[in-house]
Amino acid sequence: MLKLALAALLLGAASAAPSHYCRLVVYKDYQMGFAYYVQLARAPECHPGQVARIRRSSTLNVVRNGAPYQPIDPPTGAWEVSEFGDNVPNGKQFTYTWSSWDWQYWNEASEKWIKAPPQ
Repeated sequence: MLKLALAALLLGAASAAPSHYCRLVVYKDYQMGFAYYVQLARAPECHPGQVARIRRSSTLNVVRNGAPYQPIDPPTGAWEVSEFGDNVPNGKQFTYTWSSWDWQYWNEASEKWIKAPPQ
């Protein structure tokens, strides 16, 4: 009986394994008119090995609002922020972000890009 309970506990723990991706936190360091300085980090609840898959997206030209093209940076794929660092090109992370751009992270559960509001 004890072996059966232990096996059920272990199987339950294995099925509750965290996803590969986690939430992004955008820290707004300071605002300068139409731009703000950001620092990017994984959310505190992220588990070891999880990464925040991120991108920037324009809020002025949005396809769902009828624009023919919505600028997204990087143009294909995404950058990743891990507990060891990130692959955001120099000048992208620690620079000004136009107020007309949002930082987004990939939500694996809903399979959608989610806005990460600056804090």
